[in-house]
Amino acid sequence: MTSYDPENYQLLDLPDARKLAYGIHGDATSSAVVFYFHGFPGSRLEGQLLHEKAAALGIRFISIDRPGMGRSSFQPGRTLLDWPKDVLALADSLGIDKFTILGVSGGGPYALACCRVIPPSRLVGSAIICGLFPPKQGTSGMLFSTRVLLWVAPYASGLVSWMMDREVGAIARDREHPHLLDEAMDKLFKTRLEVEKKVWFSDDPGFRQVLLDSTREAFRESSVGAGWEPKVYGDHWGFELDEIQIQKGSLKMWHGSLDANVPAHMAEKAAPQIKGSELVIVPGEGHCGLIVRYADEALKFLGTFIL
Repeated sequence: MTSYDPENYQLLDLPDARKLAYGIHGDATSSAVVFYFHGFPGSRLEGQLLHEKAAALGIRFISIDRPGMGRSSFQPGRTLLDWPKDVLALADSLGIDKFTILGVSGGGPYALACCRVIPPSRLVGSAIICGLFPPKQGTSGMLFSTRVLLWVAPYASGLVSWMMDREVGAIARDREHPHLLDEAMDKLFKTRLEVEKKVWFSDDPGFRQVLLDSTREAFRESSVGAGWEPKVYGDHWGFELDEIQIQKGSLKMWHGSLDANVPAHMAEKAAPQIKGSELVIVPGEGHCGLIVRYADEALKFLGTFIL
């Protein structure tokens, strides 16, 4: 995998005085654009996973730090529907009229928010891989720790931030002892399904290292931004899934049948509510493997709208 300098990023000054950080991967000169929404907790550094795939397809792949993560400023009180405004501000600043989006895992809700708000004359295609859906779709089968976050965060985001800093944030920021985060993440993945262990410990194609780097970047300033995310997910999203109006065939979603982070039944229940969308359930796949093995297919799908 081509190395990527985490200091190679750009900042956009937003109208409310916040800064939005982003990194450009793939073909930096292409007019065919995919905006990438990282997972949770994560950062723009996740985009490195798809750098070579995007470059091979001639796609400019722009990965954005969400507020309070990486180099983006924290946004007090933010909701899911605040995100499309930031995406449009970035697109406008770069002179991008039409674009596509890819949301992965915790980036999925942000992709759906964009589908809800951004007109199809600008957002011409969307893809989601192993994305999260509203908790009211049912959380049975979800990892217990994730369910607790979704239950508690809407009422106690400060507590969630403190817990996340205690468990992850502090060691993620410990530059003198980088092995601490490595060991903690290895220990976590040893408790996961075999399909997840295989992806993590084989580190193919660099998934483990990119995720470690992305996690460190997510917590580089504090845990406040990452700690706010579960509140966004657990609160009402500000729209219903059946209010999303898209061109038929412009939204495609992939989900693993063995996913325990976001159980497949959530996707199966949610997809019919989004008229015009397509859901692909992949037998025998979990959460991480889907990101690694189906990113190519997602990029090719998005390419049909912009190449």
